[in-house]
Amino acid sequence: MRELKMRVWCPIPKRMFYHGDKDILIVISDEDVHVEVYTDHSSEPSEIYKGTLMLGVGVTDKDGKDVYEKDYLDKGINGTIQKVKDCNGKWEAWCARHKYAAHKFWDARVMGNEYE
Repeated sequence: MRELKMRVWCPIPKRMFYHGDKDILIVISDEDVHVEVYTDHSSEPSEIYKGTLMLGVGVTDKDGKDVYEKDYLDKGINGTIQKVKDCNGKWEAWCARHKYAAHKFWDARVMGNEYE
């Protein structure tokens, strides 16, 4: 069985939170996605941040780094940068400059993401 990976970008405090980070809980509801931060062994969160959920696509880049939705990839071909997105239930990397989708993006390198 494959592990489901996720992360949440929170504009305040301009930070990416990853599922499995110590002292955080990612909460997904019908209304929103938010991150609860727990400190000092409290049962109540010390901070709550609204954010944008991004799922891991289930592959790593050529350096072994996990690839997530909204990552930017460099395939090393004429400086082409591609953005990972969900297209009708399958992950694709779209090249904004040339308007095409690449289905094999695990031979690329993660350069960053839409938010950081």
